[in-house]
Amino acid sequence: MYKRGQIALFVIIAILIISAAFIILYTQTDIFGKRTEKLPEIAPIQAFIENCIKETGQDALVFIGQQGGYYEMPKFSISGYSYYFYNNKSVMPSKEKIEIELSKYMNEMLPFCTQNFVNFPDFSVEADPAINSKTTILADKIRFDVNYKVLIRKGDSTFRISSFSNEIPSRLYTIYNVTSEIIAEQLTDPSHICLSCLTKWGIENDLYIDMANFGNDTVIFTITDKKIKINNQLYQFIFANRY
Repeated sequence: MYKRGQIALFVIIAILIISAAFIILYTQTDIFGKRTEKLPEIAPIQAFIENCIKETGQDALVFIGQQGGYYEMPKFSISGYSYYFYNNKSVMPSKEKIEIELSKYMNEMLPFCTQNFVNFPDFSVEADPAINSKTTILADKIRFDVNYKVLIRKGDSTFRISSFSNEIPSRLYTIYNVTSEIIAEQLTDPSHICLSCLTKWGIENDLYIDMANFGNDTVIFTITDKKIKINNQLYQFIFANRY
């Protein structure tokens, strides 16, 4: 019984030591891919990455707004304008498609902001070029969840961080819904534009809705948000209809 008691005591002590080591390791590194707690040693780099995600996210919103929700121009487009109504049919992208396009911009453009971390000469920083983002269009904001694996070394210490998120105020959700109303109305009467409808939707949602002819068969729609600015500019969302 005495030997069994000793073995049980040793097992308990071993478990406690392993658990303590595991807790220390978990607080220092991001082994599960979850958001690492802010640590004083790498706080400047964490803040830098988060600010880059914010800046890149804002740029993504402006860029896709100019291209009708696309990072890469679709098949139905003309001179940088994406068609939403083409020959009596809707070719408008889904909200999920626009979220994917925003993620593409983040994945490809974020490294241009971080610039290989040249502003941190006291650290050795290695970033995985394969960035994986998930974008969610919410009622009053855009949420970017970014998986960006970064290995940081300073002296004898090593840190791994990978998961970041940022929320940018935006009324893209409202703009998308109004655009859906425009296209739905267009489908009911393909040969006419309901000007009173545009005025009504604009007033109800604090938006400017403008139109301009482009060639003989295309009208460019520009929806401008009057409430929330992006990069200190009124936000615009532009698309085209072909009749």
